[in-house]
Amino acid sequence: MQPLSSKKGMILTTSEHFFLSFTDTLRYIFLHYKIGVEDKILVPAFYCPDTLRFLSQVATVVLYQINRDFSINKASYFEQVAKFRPRVIINYSFSGLSLTSEELVRCKALGADSTVIIEDCAHRIIIPEDLPELGPNHFYVTSIRKHSPLQGSHLIGNLPPADHLSTRFNWYKLRCYLLHLIQGGLSLAAYLGRSPWLYERSSDVFLHHDQLIGSFSRPTRGSRFSFELYKFINLRKVRQHQKEMAEMYNRQLKTIKSPLLKVLADEVVKAGEWIYYPLFVEPKIQVNLITYLEEKNIFADMLWETPTFQDAQIDHGFYQSFIILPVHWLIKKEDVILICQEIAFFLSSQNRLHDANKI
Repeated sequence: MQPLSSKKGMILTTSEHFFLSFTDTLRYIFLHYKIGVEDKILVPAFYCPDTLRFLSQVATVVLYQINRDFSINKASYFEQVAKFRPRVIINYSFSGLSLTSEELVRCKALGADSTVIIEDCAHRIIIPEDLPELGPNHFYVTSIRKHSPLQGSHLIGNLPPADHLSTRFNWYKLRCYLLHLIQGGLSLAAYLGRSPWLYERSSDVFLHHDQLIGSFSRPTRGSRFSFELYKFINLRKVRQHQKEMAEMYNRQLKTIKSPLLKVLADEVVKAGEWIYYPLFVEPKIQVNLITYLEEKNIFADMLWETPTFQDAQIDHGFYQSFIILPVHWLIKKEDVILICQEIAFFLSSQNRLHDANKI
């Protein structure tokens, strides 16, 4: 369920540059530029573990730091660009904020002429008319399943189509779409019926789908149906709604006085683009809080598990420092208020339990 535009929206890219998943798009770019194990890829030290694992199989991964408000640590970033002059740079921030145009110019000046810059927009909604003009070797890559009921990934940038580098149909693609349809149906039924059992089955299928998608060795195109239908979604309305829900979470949760919780500064939330709302929670209560909210039919989870990728710069503590709460189109203001009330109730019950143990 998404708000629709009265007319077809602008095109992000051509159907030849629409792939099944974010990883399929990366595979296509790497094949085009012949990226290999001797090349260096610069990525954030806070990043999707599955993508980190994939990248480490393709090339040599080096890392730049992310600040505790999810922004790119510019000092670390430019130091690593100058030091390694990587073949590929992936810009990513969970808050949706990347480099300014001036910082991109500096990045290109420090890197090699052939450096490929990829803007990871898996957790962002890209509005066609807001896109800047992209220079050579500079691309945006999306993942529409993160914010819509559709599945696919746009490769945005000046790259000539090369049919021989990708495939249009295979068993992997069919399985992904079948699992996606089943998960979407179960999720909708769970929402309408308020059924914990259906919600659990939907989560099971989602995890199975998540393990499968992006796993095929050859870049696979997305479906033309998803490509065309996505144009009719009112993306600006969805993005604004998610921003408003994130800001409301922040206002509501700031009223809960507890050393076990921490929220981002208002200006950080207001400036960002949020696919989920991040709530910093002391690790000792995280599992119990997530379990409590799930029992109330409220989605809450860790964004990612701590990666197995071995590097001293990986900030394992940051991965474990927060949980995510929903901001999608079906979440309304009343839902945010209810979720925050449940969190407050959980914390008060924890305090009563702590006081009782003292006696």
